[in-house]
Amino acid sequence: MAWGFFKKIVLADRLARYVDSAYGDVNNIGGAPVVYAIIFFAFQLYLDFSAYSDIAIGSARTLGFKLSVNFKRPYLASSFSDFWKRWHISLSSWFKDYVYIPMGGNRVSKNRHLRNIIIVFVISGLWHGASWNFVIWGAINGLFIILFDNLFFAKNRIKNISRVFSSIFISLFWALSLVFFRAKTFGDAFAMFSSLPFKSDKTIYDYGLVETEFKFTIWLLILFILFEILVEKRENLYTWFISLNFIFRWVIYVVLVSSIVFLGSYGVGLNDSNFIYFQF
Repeated sequence: MAWGFFKKIVLADRLARYVDSAYGDVNNIGGAPVVYAIIFFAFQLYLDFSAYSDIAIGSARTLGFKLSVNFKRPYLASSFSDFWKRWHISLSSWFKDYVYIPMGGNRVSKNRHLRNIIIVFVISGLWHGASWNFVIWGAINGLFIILFDNLFFAKNRIKNISRVFSSIFISLFWALSLVFFRAKTFGDAFAMFSSLPFKSDKTIYDYGLVETEFKFTIWLLILFILFEILVEKRENLYTWFISLNFIFRWVIYVVLVSSIVFLGSYGVGLNDSNFIYFQF
């Protein structure tokens, strides 16, 4: 639960300040601020929702229930199919079992298989809201699986692509698709994309985070990515941690809670940030 609160209050809510400010200025923003807004929202969404899941899993364990893991380091995926096996696992599994497989899954003709993929992702988009933005977002991610998994990440070609490149490639295109997820209207999404090549009078420090806090946020993200890589390499890290000495574990707990209290993005002049998935 503490790890979830850390991700939400220290990381996600800090990123939200920049993202909210940037998306609220779609007609004036341009260049580097747009790039950071797109990347920051991809991390905000992941940190916010995985934090929400961690807090739920931790709360359940205090009551004697063991819920399934809902995220498994999706930004380290080796293909788009692998990404969706790692992202929002509970929902992805539900769509696979109750929509994709009943339609025939991949045990049908190639054209029907491709149709099944698009249908599942369009429905997934509609699940998030009755908006063309969500439909487009869902369809785009279906196309990513159809196009890129067959083109770049097919089994006979994956050996020629480094894991680092594939993870960056997947995360980048995922972040671009999220512009439709985050923008309030299709017009706002189009404005964000169209302003990418152009500079504006505003800098990256004009959107919710002053220079010091902006740099601090970047370092937090770098450390978080390194931690994700560590957990990917050593999946039994949490089990190992629980087995450590009582005093050492509680030192970590105190440091974690203190970080939430002293480094959390809240206070006078800041709006309370609900979990993103509260709206779905």
